[in-house]
Amino acid sequence: MWEKRSQPASTSYFFRQSYVDLGNIIKYAWRNNANKASEYGGHISNCFDEHGLWGIFQALFYIFATISMYVFGSIICAVISTLHIAALLTFNFAVYLFALTLRLFEQIYISIHKIFGACPYCKNHYKIPVYICSCGAEHTYLVPGKYGIVKRKCNCGRKMPTSVLTGRAKLRAKCPECGHLLDNSLGVQEAVPICVPVIGGPSVGKTCYITAVMKEMIEKVAPQTGISIQFYNQSNEIACKKMISLYNMGALQDKTSDLNPAAYNFFINNGKNGPQKLFYFYDIAGEAFTTSEALTTQKQYEYSHGFIFMVDPLSIPRVREKYGTDAMYDLYAASTADINETFDSFMRNLSTISGLSSKELSKIACAIVVNKIDAYDLSAKIGQKAIEKMLLLEENKKYTLETMMDMQVKQYLNSNGMSNFVKNVAMCFKHTRFYAVSSLGHIKNGQVFESNMVLAPFAWIVSRVDGDMRTVFKQYYEK
Repeated sequence: MWEKRSQPASTSYFFRQSYVDLGNIIKYAWRNNANKASEYGGHISNCFDEHGLWGIFQALFYIFATISMYVFGSIICAVISTLHIAALLTFNFAVYLFALTLRLFEQIYISIHKIFGACPYCKNHYKIPVYICSCGAEHTYLVPGKYGIVKRKCNCGRKMPTSVLTGRAKLRAKCPECGHLLDNSLGVQEAVPICVPVIGGPSVGKTCYITAVMKEMIEKVAPQTGISIQFYNQSNEIACKKMISLYNMGALQDKTSDLNPAAYNFFINNGKNGPQKLFYFYDIAGEAFTTSEALTTQKQYEYSHGFIFMVDPLSIPRVREKYGTDAMYDLYAASTADINETFDSFMRNLSTISGLSSKELSKIACAIVVNKIDAYDLSAKIGQKAIEKMLLLEENKKYTLETMMDMQVKQYLNSNGMSNFVKNVAMCFKHTRFYAVSSLGHIKNGQVFESNMVLAPFAWIVSRVDGDMRTVFKQYYEK
């Protein structure tokens, strides 16, 4: 239970000094008893210098006193030492039990809420960060233990809470992997991470999709449900607001070019007590899926809660043959990446990167999002309004909008030569759902973009892993 790594802190009294003090007290008692016995023994020879009965009486007294000190004094010392040892061990056992209980409760709390650290910069995950005292000392393992149970005393004299239950998460910290400071707007270093990478080849519309989701979360979900959204730091806030501002002007964001970009991180607070929820919404460049070397930098796959795999329908060979000669085709910036190759590349490397077996990976949810359905007649085939019309039919009333859309999108893909892709997805993931969305609503023409169905895939994945957010999205859709 007790940490072995050295820390820049004073060892708790109950873990070391209490035993040192006990040893000193016992040694002093036995030494004092022996000295007294020796002192009395030294007086015996002097008594014979006296004449008469008085000398004999003194000698007998000192002989008795010496024997008493050696015999009875030793017995008393032994009894008192034993009682002292028993009392200290009993008290220290209670202290250790309290420390163990606090440590256990913290582990249960962390386990129930699924708290762990995920660095927004290097994307490695860890149990707890390196906490930094105001003096600059780095505490690599700030937990209840030999350096302190409820609080730890740094070598500088400052006291630091040792548990997430007692306020540890509010201390300044840095990532134990890359050493980057974890300064964020809330000053919370331990939260409930919800990690959702957006995957797909170049030009499938990942950045536009993330922008549309963030816009709906900030402008619609938050005001209607009462949740608050706060960005991880100022740079995250500036980047996201810039994306939304361009989106509102009918302009497109710059193409994602960084193969290992920082995530869009934001806290969501629904007003309930408990740990903060920190979202990691990853926009990964499509080029990251063209080589296995690029994919190995995607550390977030080790702890992702679900994947959103983006598909550009205009990159499907049969669809491209149908619309490719149209004068408007180039305006949709169709992706040239092969959908099957992109998915296969992702799956080939996912197990290696995450360290999870195929069985474990299959339990993670995967939303297949067919984007750009505002192109041509795609919306009339698989869009929300087309699905709503289907639901009016008597035989379809047993389905929800999303389950009906899931069936129709898979049918559309199958009918356009993508049956192997649909089967491959089903083989790799037990929990899948197919969506048809439009991140922009129309081609770039200077008018404000208007998305459709973009929130649904994100909400589906998040609702599967977090009960509070499931309630939030249910409240939003019911209004």
